[in-house]
Amino acid sequence: MKFNRMMAIYLGLSMALPIGISKPVSAEEVTDESTYLSVFFETPLSEIEEKIDVHGEENPAISLSFSSDQMKMLIDELETQKDKIGSDSASIRKATVELLFDKLHIKDVYDLIDPEYINVTLSWEGKNIFELDTDSKKYGFLDLQYNVLIHIYDNPDGYSFDYGENTINKAHYEVAQRMLYFINTYSDKNFFTNVYAELPSKSVSSVKLGDVDCNGTIDVTDLTELSLALLGDNKLTEVQQKAADIDSDNLVTLADLARLQQYLSKKIDSLR
Repeated sequence: MKFNRMMAIYLGLSMALPIGISKPVSAEEVTDESTYLSVFFETPLSEIEEKIDVHGEENPAISLSFSSDQMKMLIDELETQKDKIGSDSASIRKATVELLFDKLHIKDVYDLIDPEYINVTLSWEGKNIFELDTDSKKYGFLDLQYNVLIHIYDNPDGYSFDYGENTINKAHYEVAQRMLYFINTYSDKNFFTNVYAELPSKSVSSVKLGDVDCNGTIDVTDLTELSLALLGDNKLTEVQQKAADIDSDNLVTLADLARLQQYLSKKIDSLR
């Protein structure tokens, strides 16, 4: 696997001008919030799509469910911050979402999309979380659940993220897919029972030629993705295959890789 990735990068860069590429971060190396952001943006979309169920919804919504005991855990932790939160409902609501999103490791990303959490829906909306009677939710084996719904609405210009030295743009469907993957992979699962999402898939008709990793930008990472696919180390989705078929012969071959290399090294002006 490591050899194939190194070979893919070599194939991708061998005909291109020198372009900087950051070292991918393994799950074992994820230890702090800055590293989580690195993993969030560097994990190939093809790898993410293999692990989540992508639907054709126009706007994504991620739904989280909590048992009464998990809700009590959240309230107990909020109690330790009560003096700093303030007593008004807006401050309590924001502190609740911030704490939950910290547990999910999506706060830094979501804050750039919806910093006031306007598009986050709480099933106990309008009630003071400190006054919720979580015990009343229990009826024998039946434990009625609390829910949080995270909406990510479409932005025609994409969502802009300051990441490292560069600003990158991500479409709403990709942000949602990465969030669900992140929650499933890295979050503190003691704080929720279930996560579910209806996610939008990028239609094949809107594919950007050469954008093999489907992040809206054509760069060296697309060369790496295509090289890995040609080595048999990566399986391209239908959308990725369309993006990688640069010569439009309905096949993904070394000829497509060569043309992408020529484009990135500015030997040609267009991929078509």
